[in-house]
Amino acid sequence: MGSGESGQSSHPQSISIREFICHGGAGATAGAIAATFVCPLDVIKTRLQVHGLPQASQSGAKGSVIITSLQHIIKTEGVKGLYRGLSPTIIALLPNWAVYFTLYEQLKGLLISHG
Repeated sequence: MGSGESGQSSHPQSISIREFICHGGAGATAGAIAATFVCPLDVIKTRLQVHGLPQASQSGAKGSVIITSLQHIIKTEGVKGLYRGLSPTIIALLPNWAVYFTLYEQLKGLLISHG
């Protein structure tokens, strides 16, 4: 009986720790994927904030500012230019999303169990 009780008491802890790690990992992965997909738009946004809107008459390019900016970055810097600044963003977002996902799941579980 004593060994069964200790097995039962340690089992829920290992499950909750495992879930804790899984939710944190899922959050970190989601943050990294989101940052990677959005990074080119962040690069364009930052450049527009610093340099302002490009003059359409000088560039002679037709289309939206976003498409024109993407084309210009790829032409002058290559695809690598679209992901400038991704490393610090990922470093900042991984712990943020890991904590967010984990706390969300923990609070959701508390609310369901008390509701």
